[in-house]
Amino acid sequence: MPFIEIKNLKVTYYNDQVIITALNDVNVTFSNDKITAIIGPSGCGKTTLLRTICGFLDYQGEIIVDGKDYSQIDFKNRNISYIDQSVTLNPNLDVYNNIAFPLIISKTNRQEIDQRIKEITNELGIRKCLSLFPSQLSNGQRQLALLAKALIKRPSLLLFDEAFSSVDPESKKLFIELIKKTRNEYPLTMLFVTHNYDEIIELADFVVTMKEGRIKEVIDKNDKKFNSLNVMMESNNY
Repeated sequence: MPFIEIKNLKVTYYNDQVIITALNDVNVTFSNDKITAIIGPSGCGKTTLLRTICGFLDYQGEIIVDGKDYSQIDFKNRNISYIDQSVTLNPNLDVYNNIAFPLIISKTNRQEIDQRIKEITNELGIRKCLSLFPSQLSNGQRQLALLAKALIKRPSLLLFDEAFSSVDPESKKLFIELIKKTRNEYPLTMLFVTHNYDEIIELADFVVTMKEGRIKEVIDKNDKKFNSLNVMMESNNY
């Protein structure tokens, strides 16, 4: 069974009293335990699609998750981790408690929290930062801490909008390896918006292309088109 089925999705909003249609008649399926990259020119609706799936925006149409109407699932029970360029760490908490926060509110026992944080921060090379506060971190370290926080609760769905944009190449490599390891350990469905061809090659099972608020194409990694995505992205300013 598909993990997410989106049917006739439409999202509109007002801008200076003008109705803007951000998503229009979007129909797409995201398969269980697969990683899908979402690409397209700026303003085509990529971010709006992720934010709608996450539950941040009102919509018309249907979002079906494992056969259930998503609008009937309470936000706190959706088991989603979402990161975009605006998501930040709590400046009043040290790195340990920032990363641990999703487990703390779910009442995970302290021993389990300690173990998970030890494992994930070792993988990402930020274990030495656990006692520091966000203001004491570099931009790359802050982003890695956010990524650790996103993975720590072992979500069933990861939504990343340009999540790797401020991470240095070495840190990005560590995180990509962690994503690969994570999906081997437990079921993980991931959607990520990117303009980076290398990220697609490293992670994606599928690529969804968007244009003007609609789904244009879904490309399987076994499709010949997958290998020419870099040319398509360059020619279409993706």
